[in-house]
Amino acid sequence: RVMPSESGLCAQCQTSGRCRADWLGKFSGPRQFEIPLDAPISVKAGDAIDVELDSAAILKDVGWLYGAPLCGLLLGAMVAEALSMQGAWGLLPVVGSVGIGWWVARMRPKQRYVKVKR
Repeated sequence: RVMPSESGLCAQCQTSGRCRADWLGKFSGPRQFEIPLDAPISVKAGDAIDVELDSAAILKDVGWLYGAPLCGLLLGAMVAEALSMQGAWGLLPVVGSVGIGWWVARMRPKQRYVKVKR
């Protein structure tokens, strides 16, 4: 388990002792999480480690997460318009396409975004 340290705060956040961007953090206690490792590293409890985030992979997956349902929404609306569907019937292709877009976004392979640097 890894517990983030509070020493990496910017000058504005050091006065409160907590990152102000993490406004939900005040409702939860100290966070601990597990990072899957590709190879074992020699650390013991209390040792400091550096972690690296793959921001390009995060941005790509966020694009899929929001983009696929949005494309489904637009495609469903175009299908409903092309078929001249009126009223509640016009929602069927929209809801179905959004659902398919959500499913496509969820079925993408999971990636590891965090790497441990010693």
